[in-house]
Amino acid sequence: MQRRDLALLVGVLGLVCTGYYCFRSAPPGWQTVQRAPSAPAPGAQAANIVLTLGADGAIVIAGSVSDAAGKVNLVDAVREAFKPKRLTDSLSIDPRVSGVGRLTLMGRLADEAAKTRAAQSAQKMLAGVPVDNRIAVGAALNAAATQQRKLREALAESSVEFESASARLTGRGKALLDELAVIIQEDRDTHIEVQGHTDGRGAAERNLRLSEARAAATVEYLVEKGIAAKRLSARGYGQNRPIADNDSEQGRRQNRRIEFLVEEGN
Repeated sequence: MQRRDLALLVGVLGLVCTGYYCFRSAPPGWQTVQRAPSAPAPGAQAANIVLTLGADGAIVIAGSVSDAAGKVNLVDAVREAFKPKRLTDSLSIDPRVSGVGRLTLMGRLADEAAKTRAAQSAQKMLAGVPVDNRIAVGAALNAAATQQRKLREALAESSVEFESASARLTGRGKALLDELAVIIQEDRDTHIEVQGHTDGRGAAERNLRLSEARAAATVEYLVEKGIAAKRLSARGYGQNRPIADNDSEQGRRQNRRIEFLVEEGN
């Protein structure tokens, strides 16, 4: 190789090595194509995560997270912090959610010491996130009546919605049932009859079948959310138990409903 060619080769290698060194030593982020951060989704809000704890060591986790990865991370964090004997994942995915704004603890534990330990585990798990500790202590007193009152309060301003003339739950109907599932899990020693009702339009037999189908769909969804199937039963009453006048749209809307009858478990 001639001296001129050798000098040219050395020069090229020098440029290559210099470029490589600059690339490797560049500040983080320079080694990839830079992209502007994506804007937050419209209406983004922090999530309220609810943990329902039982004296039997079971935990139900409910609320919304932004994506599947966040769901896995949160479930793993609960397992690590609380070491539950059984964990039921009732989380839903909502891209509009950004981070955790509050952690609510519900359910019933044996004593105040257990309640305090649960709060400490929650604070350690999500440092900096406010913890609302609503855990009840001691044996349940008249659990059925308490649960019945809470369900009625939750249904006072909303109803379990279905698509028209169908037993298919709407998005709003599912969202309401998510809230009701948390209440139902607070005390696991109750049995609940899910009752379907219709308005007075149409044939009575058809309305009876529709009310039965809607009650069954409600039970099915609650079971998917972690409620034990043996605690639930479905019954349809058709148009036979109106609570308002069927002559007005407002009255018919009130008559189309799902109700929950809570009884002491066997």
